[in-house]
Amino acid sequence: LAKVAGRLDDIIIAPDAPWAATERRKPGPGMLIEAMRKFNMLPAETVLIGDSERDIEAAKSASCHRILVQTGKGRKTLADGLKRHLMPVHIAAVLEHALRYKRCFSNPVHFTLPLAGCLSDFYGRSQRCDANATAKG
Repeated sequence: LAKVAGRLDDIIIAPDAPWAATERRKPGPGMLIEAMRKFNMLPAETVLIGDSERDIEAAKSASCHRILVQTGKGRKTLADGLKRHLMPVHIAAVLEHALRYKRCFSNPVHFTLPLAGCLSDFYGRSQRCDANATAKG
């Protein structure tokens, strides 16, 4: 982010398990909606950069701009083909290129970057969770 004059403002998580998913867990738009409310941003001012179809689905559901980055799962996601209803989706080779798309959108722009990770519950068991990192561009 620092390479393109951005910064990390927040990390928003959805700790619910895949088998008990709420609207917060992607492809639900909950984390994006929370970020937009927190930073007083409109969907037209919010860009999700993701590498999976469920990332793009979450952004579409929240009416945000969408960028598919071809790192991580992105190349496979692109090769598998994106569903027509998810369009338009900008394609970027790497994260740095995706962050440069801010010139295409209104200013200021908040970028949301999906993160995948693990959290430990109260008993020390690891559990997959969804997270979004929000950054001003």
